[in-house]
Amino acid sequence: MEKLRKLFWALGSVLVVLFALTFSSCSDDDDDDKDKGDASSLVGTWRFNDDGVYYITFKADGTGRYEDDYEDSSFEYIYNEKTALLILDFGHGDQDIVNVVSLTSSKLTLQDPEDGYTFTGTRLE
Repeated sequence: MEKLRKLFWALGSVLVVLFALTFSSCSDDDDDDKDKGDASSLVGTWRFNDDGVYYITFKADGTGRYEDDYEDSSFEYIYNEKTALLILDFGHGDQDIVNVVSLTSSKLTLQDPEDGYTFTGTRLE
């Protein structure tokens, strides 16, 4: 009887360890970073359509251009992949800082950290 109790205890311990390993390796936020892309994923021209159409172009050298019906501005940008922060520096102390919510080959979703406003652009071919 004592051997049987030890066997059940040992099997139970093994099952507990297996469950712990299984659940600790599965996290619901594992895929979050996959949609953030890297700096090279930004390169290209993106079309946004909220309160009017505008275009943002990112170049590989860290520069870019913002264009709409009323404005055509150059900027330098920095994308921190770990924090998903994108800083657009238009010069003369004029900066825009946005969170990259999602960055795929065809879609870029940004969010203003101050008011939470989210806007999505599509990559132009």
